[in-house]
Amino acid sequence: MKLARLVILAAFAASGVGSAAHAQSLWNSEGLGGWNDGYDFAARAAGWTGIGRIDRYQMGSMNPAAPAWAPAAQAQLGILVDNAWASTESAGDGGRAGSTRLPGIAVAIPLRRGIGVNLGFRDLTVGSYAYSARINQGQEDEYLRRIEGSGGLGQFQMGVTARALQSRLGVGLQYGVVGGTVRDLIEDDFSSGDFQDTRNLLRTRMEGGRPVSFGLQARPVDPFEIGATYTAASSLDLRSLFENRTGNREESRARMDLPASIGVGATVRATPQWLVSADFTTRAWSEHAFETIDSLGVALGRDFAGLDDARRFGVGFTRLPGEHTPKDPLFQRAVYRAGFTHAVLPSRQSNGSEVKEWALTAGIGLPVQVDRGYIDGLVEFGKRGDADTDLSETFLRLGFSVTFGKLEDAF
Repeated sequence: MKLARLVILAAFAASGVGSAAHAQSLWNSEGLGGWNDGYDFAARAAGWTGIGRIDRYQMGSMNPAAPAWAPAAQAQLGILVDNAWASTESAGDGGRAGSTRLPGIAVAIPLRRGIGVNLGFRDLTVGSYAYSARINQGQEDEYLRRIEGSGGLGQFQMGVTARALQSRLGVGLQYGVVGGTVRDLIEDDFSSGDFQDTRNLLRTRMEGGRPVSFGLQARPVDPFEIGATYTAASSLDLRSLFENRTGNREESRARMDLPASIGVGATVRATPQWLVSADFTTRAWSEHAFETIDSLGVALGRDFAGLDDARRFGVGFTRLPGEHTPKDPLFQRAVYRAGFTHAVLPSRQSNGSEVKEWALTAGIGLPVQVDRGYIDGLVEFGKRGDADTDLSETFLRLGFSVTFGKLEDAF
C-alpha cells in the first residue's frame, strides 16, 4: 500500500509539466480508491439521505436497520453509469471518460414476529481511473505517460433486523467480509528511440476485513422519523507485487485499518405528500493506521497516511403520490425526489487545501404493479476538487435500479 502511494503520487507529480490528453476519476487513484457509502439509488436521489427515513422498500446498507420494514421477501439490484470530465491547473481540460458498473445487489427476507434477515454484495471502493499526458513536449526526451487503475474493495454482507414498540423502532446488525484487488499500471512511451520505454505494474490484494455495523430507525412522534448508524473499525491485510518492464519483481506486505464511521439522519413529513430529510456522516480516516509487515510476519512500525476525516451532509425532498387507484396514470402514482449533498474527501489538494465535493440529485420511482416494489431512476450532477489549485472533476451519474418482491399474475 505504501509502495502504491509512492509510485502513483510520483507519477502524477511528474505529469504536472505536460498536457493532459485523457483523464478519468483521478481521485480514485490514491490507495484503495474512491469510497462509496452504502446508499441505494432512491436515497441518493434525495440528496444522499435515508439514515432516518423509514421506507418499506429501502434496501441500502448505509443503515443496517433499513431492511427491517420490508413487507415481504424482496430484492434490489441496479446499474450506475459514471461520466467524468477532469481538469488540472497545469494541463487544462483532460477530456471525458466514463465507466459502467453494478454497485451491488441486496435481498431482504422477513421471518416472523418482526425479525428479518438480509444479505448482499456491494462495492466499497472504486479504483478505476485513467490518465495520459505528453511530457517534455518539443524536447529530446519527450514521452507519453499513461496511468491506468482498476479494481477496488467489495463487501459481502449479512444482517439481522428486528422491529419493536408497535413497529415504531427498527434495529439492525450487519456483518461484512471485505476483499478485493487494485491494479495500477504506469507506462512511458518515448518519442525518440534513444530512450527505453518503461512499464511498471503494481497489484495489491486486500483481504481480511470484517466490519460490523449497527443501526436503528425510529418514529418517536409523528411526523418525525430519526435514525443513527455506527460501523466499527476493522483491519485489512495487503499484499503488493510490483513488476517492471524487465520482469524484476518486488513483493511487500502491510496491514491497515478501515476506519470507524458514524451517521445520523432525520425526516419530517411536512405535508401528507412532502417529506424533508437530512443526513450527516463522518468516517475517521485521520485514525487510519498503516504498518509494514516483514517476510516473517513481524510489524515494522506504524505509519499514518496523513488523511483527514471524511464528512458528508445531504438534504432531500420527496414527493409521495396522493390518493390513487391502480388505474390512475403511472406518473401520477410515482415518487419524485430531489436533493443536494456536500462532502469533504479524506485526501488533500497539492497545496494542502481540502478536497470538497458537491452534487445536485434527482430521481423518480415508478411502482411495480401496485405494491410490489419500485423502478428507480437517478441523476447526479456535481463537481469535486478545484482546478485553480490542483485538480477538479465534473461528473454526471445516471443510475437505474429495481426493487421488487413476488409479482402476482393479477391484482
